[in-house]
Amino acid sequence: MIKHLPYILLILLVASSAGAGSPKDELKGVKQEIRAKKQLISKTRKVEAVVSTELRDITRTLEQKEADLGKLDQELRGVESNLGKTGREIALVTEEAGRKKLEIERRLVSLYKAGELGGVRMFFSSESFPQMAENIRYMRSIVENDKKIFAEYNEKIDRLRRLKIDLERDAARKERIKGGIALKKR
Repeated sequence: MIKHLPYILLILLVASSAGAGSPKDELKGVKQEIRAKKQLISKTRKVEAVVSTELRDITRTLEQKEADLGKLDQELRGVESNLGKTGREIALVTEEAGRKKLEIERRLVSLYKAGELGGVRMFFSSESFPQMAENIRYMRSIVENDKKIFAEYNEKIDRLRRLKIDLERDAARKERIKGGIALKKR
């Protein structure tokens, strides 16, 4: 529109000169119109400059927010991956803990069946000193194995507890990221 302004001025000049009085008055009127149009053009250019600057700022801000959204999306995918991995690990450790619990239950059943005198019976049922030493070594081995089973079970339970904490932390982080994404999108 600004490019066509000189043509518009020329048309106005020609139109005004057709119905005007003296050439001096016409010239004076035309000069006033030109000054008014120049002021209008100057104001329009200033407004264009301000709008153009604001558009650049908005574009820059939008690009930054899109980049931030991309980072948040990537972080969200990472957290979701961690959640999946932690879930699979929890299932695996739960299964292992179940197996250890079954071993403990079987061991308790066998201890119950042997009764309180199982160890004493083994000691006195020995026919010789070497057999008694072998029985004692066997009992120690059983006790060590029992300790090992309980330690492994406790380790699995502790691991499950840590995994649960990790899972809760990652779930909370996921929700924060989703909130950040929603906020950026707004």
